[in-house]
Amino acid sequence: MTAKEIWDGLLNSRLPGTDSAYILPRGEAPRVDSLTTFGVLARSKDTAGAFSMLEIAGARGAMAPEHSHGTEAEAFYVLDGRMDVHVADQSRSVAPGDFVYIPRATRHAFEITRAATSARSSALASLKSVGSRGNLRSVSSPNSRK
Repeated sequence: MTAKEIWDGLLNSRLPGTDSAYILPRGEAPRVDSLTTFGVLARSKDTAGAFSMLEIAGARGAMAPEHSHGTEAEAFYVLDGRMDVHVADQSRSVAPGDFVYIPRATRHAFEITRAATSARSSALASLKSVGSRGNLRSVSSPNSRK
């Protein structure tokens, strides 16, 4: 299965797809499981374009390569473990309770450096549309560090 097929399945999941109230019980978020697990808690189309919300969990060494979101600002709130976050030309280790904000079109990456007691680290990530109603599939683009 290709990465596009995996994300298409997540993005076309059983979430409401309209701006209506819903409760997503623990463990029922659509997920992609690999070294890094992405749980989709809300998509842009579920919140009338207001935001998307992901739960990210992974073992030590799990990472997202450098990329940017053209129309989306992104924020991380670390729940467990530690992550190295690289934003533009800065790198910082973040721990539970730390918050990271990344403006739209800013190069960034992360790597989990210490998993929690459950052997996985976790964080919440939110993407906020700035001037458009993009979706998770269309807002990420890889960048190479120069």
